[in-house]
Amino acid sequence: MVSGRDDRRKLLRAKTELLCWGFKPNEALEEVFIAQNPYHDRRTGNAGVQVALAEKLVANVPTGNRYNAYSPYTLEKQQGMFYIVKDEVLIARCEPVPAPQWYHQLTSDGTPMGAVILQEGFNTLIAAIYNRCAYWRDEDQCLFCAINSAGAAKRKSPQQFAEAVEAAFTVDPRSTLDLTAGNTLLPDRGALTYLDVLRAIKERVNIPICVEISPPDEDKHLDMLVEAGADAFMMNLEIGDDQLRRLFCPGKFKIPKDRYFDAWKHALELVGRSKVSSVLIAGLESRESTLRTAQELIEFGIIPTIMPLRPNDGCYLENFVVPSPDNIEYMSSRVGQLLYKYNLDCRSHPGCISCAACAIEVDYRELEMIAADSAAL
Repeated sequence: MVSGRDDRRKLLRAKTELLCWGFKPNEALEEVFIAQNPYHDRRTGNAGVQVALAEKLVANVPTGNRYNAYSPYTLEKQQGMFYIVKDEVLIARCEPVPAPQWYHQLTSDGTPMGAVILQEGFNTLIAAIYNRCAYWRDEDQCLFCAINSAGAAKRKSPQQFAEAVEAAFTVDPRSTLDLTAGNTLLPDRGALTYLDVLRAIKERVNIPICVEISPPDEDKHLDMLVEAGADAFMMNLEIGDDQLRRLFCPGKFKIPKDRYFDAWKHALELVGRSKVSSVLIAGLESRESTLRTAQELIEFGIIPTIMPLRPNDGCYLENFVVPSPDNIEYMSSRVGQLLYKYNLDCRSHPGCISCAACAIEVDYRELEMIAADSAAL
C-alpha cells in the first residue's frame, strides 16, 4: 500500500476518476464482483467492486453499466495480485475487499445472510428493506434512480435482518449499518416500515444504525425511528437548485426544501452533531451551485456527501454524460476543508458517511487533519 501525503493525493485522483468512470469489464473484474456479490444483490445499482487503495482509502467502483465500458480503467490480476491500470499503464496495486464468511451463513428460514445485507468498504453494512419506490408508479421517480429496475421486488423480514446483522457484528464489532428503502407516498415517507426492523436488530445487538429516508411530514416519525433504534439519519436533498430539483426529482420535489431543513434540525436535536447527513448528486447542476448548497448544509450542521452522478442502466439518465473528475475533485476537496473547519466528524456518522467508499470528501477532510497535525509539530 502507498503512504505519504503526496502519494495519497495521487491515489485520491485515481479514486475520483474510478468513481466517475468505473472499471471496464474483464475477467479479473468479474471474478472479484462475483466473490463480493455472491447472491447478485445490486440494490439500487450502486453495488460495485470494492477495492482498497491504501489504509482507510477504499473505493466502491461502479461496474456492469454501459457507460463503464468506455472507462480507461481496468482491474488486472497478475500472479494472484490485483492492480489498477489506466490506458494500459499501471497506476497502483490494490486489494479487493474480501467478502466476509458470514455471507454464506443461513438465517433460521434458510436464507443466505449475504442475500439479506451486504458489506461495503471495510466495516459498513448496507441493506434495502424494500427495493421499490412509489414514485415510479406515476413516473415521478428521480431521473438518476434505477431502483425499480434493479431486480425482482424483495421484502426481507425483521428476523432475517436481525440474524444477519448479529452474525456480521459478532465477526467485526466495529461494524455500522445503513438501512435504506424506496420512498412511499404516505406522510411518514416509509418511516413506519423501518420500526419492526430496527427493534428486531437492537434486541439482538447494539450496532450503530443510520436510516436513509425522505423527510416525513411530521417530526413525530423521526422520534419513532430513534425510539426504535435509529442512531443517525441521511435525508438526501440531492440537488440544491430548485428548478433543477423539480426537473430531475419530480416526486421528491413535492417535499419543500424548508421541510428538509426543519427535519434536519429536529434530527440534530435527536441524535446530535455529526449524525445527520445529505447526499448531493454532482453533475446535474453547476459545481458552484452544489458547493453553495454544501456550505449551507455544513453551516447548518449537516454533513453533505458529494456523490458523482452514476447514469446506471435502467434510469432515465442512462445516456447522460458522466461528471468531470476535475469538478468532483474540486468540489470534494472544498467540502473536505469545510467539514474540517466546522469540526463535523464524518467517521463518527454510522453507515455510508463513515464508509466513504462512494465519495471522497471524507478523504480530503482527513488530508486537512494530516496537514494540521504536521504544521503543529
